[in-house]
Amino acid sequence: MYLSIRGLLIRHLAVALTNGVLTWMILQMPRLGTAAVVTSTVLVTVSTLITSLCLDGFIRILTPAEVELLRQAQEMTASLSDSPEDEIHRF
Repeated sequence: MYLSIRGLLIRHLAVALTNGVLTWMILQMPRLGTAAVVTSTVLVTVSTLITSLCLDGFIRILTPAEVELLRQAQEMTASLSDSPEDEIHRF
């Protein structure tokens, strides 16, 4: 649960696309119409994305302390990367 927002989005998209590809492969086996295959695949992909986002939101609600720790760690990392101490000083 210690992922950034971008990491969470990548994870959700990966899960949704994986389910979409598996659905596409399963629906290609019987002889269905192209519209039925495409519609079903898109619906499975979108519903998986929405479900994983909702479940991640519920986890964030149930564990607010961990979310605050993550936010503080990200702020500290951002402040450290902006410090001029990382530069090389020559005499």
